[in-house]
Amino acid sequence: MTKDFDKFFLRILDANTNRLKEGLRVIEDIARFVKEDKKIMGEIKKARHDIDFYIKSISPDYKKQINFRESKRDIGKKKYTESEFKRKNLQEILVSNFKRVQEALRVLEEISKVKDIKVAVKFKQLRFKIYSMEKFLYLNHNQLIYCNPSIKKYNIRKKSRSK
Repeated sequence: MTKDFDKFFLRILDANTNRLKEGLRVIEDIARFVKEDKKIMGEIKKARHDIDFYIKSISPDYKKQINFRESKRDIGKKKYTESEFKRKNLQEILVSNFKRVQEALRVLEEISKVKDIKVAVKFKQLRFKIYSMEKFLYLNHNQLIYCNPSIKKYNIRKKSRSK
């Protein structure tokens, strides 16, 4: 592999690892503090640690990986959509972070294929596990929290089953 390939590979790996772990942390905190679901919280925590192992197996030199990080020059850092900053409640935050995690896992799955197919398979398996977690948390927890930022008051109410 060439030096240029290493640079591009490591930048993509670094950005998607960060995206993945940040999204998982948000989901983990919602599972822990809002949903109070020990099982899901534990599974997500384990997934974050498994990801570290997978990343180290395809990029064992973290110093080299972080050396290629160019946050200041990143052409995507100032690009965003309006919807990124509009969340009505924690349920929307939960869903958007599940999507963020799934997308990052797909990228990691694809780029891992050039280094280690076994790691790519692990990322794919984790992605499908995350799909199941999303379904479980979204459908089986009926407590939603709504926040009205203008009055800074939180209201907890039960989700209506009849619509």
